[in-house]
Amino acid sequence: MTYCYTITNVGTMPLAWHNVEDTAEGMLMQGVQTPLGVGQSYTLLRTTTLTHAQAVTTTWHAYNEARAGSPSATAADTIHIHTTAASHTLYLPLVTR
Repeated sequence: MTYCYTITNVGTMPLAWHNVEDTAEGMLMQGVQTPLGVGQSYTLLRTTTLTHAQAVTTTWHAYNEARAGSPSATAADTIHIHTTAASHTLYLPLVTR
């Protein structure tokens, strides 16, 4: 499964630093400097193998400067993922040529 995380800066000032964390994998990005101007978007992709149904909450925190108290924005969302068993059919006799 591929997760696609996208953040869009809908604020009034640019955001330069980013942290992304989810409840399944933990910290995905920490203190990554990626300038994001007003109206711009950034996408992060992550591919994983699922073995069971789960709910995953992701939090993206963007901030203007790498210091406490700087202007920032935080967004979080939860998705519920359901898995289904794979189905394979084998017809016998198996003939190879």
